[in-house]
Amino acid sequence: MDATTLFQSQADAVGKQLDACFAGLSDSTMAESPGGERMSPSTTLAHLTEAYIALQKGLRGEEHEWGTFQSADPSPAGMLASMKEERARAVAGVVNTGSEKALQDGTAYILLHDAYHVGQLCAHRMQADPDWDAYSIYS
Repeated sequence: MDATTLFQSQADAVGKQLDACFAGLSDSTMAESPGGERMSPSTTLAHLTEAYIALQKGLRGEEHEWGTFQSADPSPAGMLASMKEERARAVAGVVNTGSEKALQDGTAYILLHDAYHVGQLCAHRMQADPDWDAYSIYS
């Protein structure tokens, strides 16, 4: 398996985990902060979306000014749709570029970063909904 195929496979796997974390999440839980410095699921959506946009800009040789992302549709459904669209573009950009640098950046901005936030989201879901099946991220 070549590196771009492996990257795509891993991006698909962690993408399914993200989907499982957000599936069935109520709007109120989306907005709910888990406490301290931890992000709400809505804040996580915006953060992930901005990371995907930053990656796409980096692949084009552009700089991204962090903290500038504003969702066109700030509803939970709109933010989730935007995150999925930007993530798909970022993954395609990495795969289509296929360079070692693109794969390294994609690993950092998508694979590892997404997995980190999957863990946070799972912890929040288990706290907010004790009946939520945390193993659903592996289905």
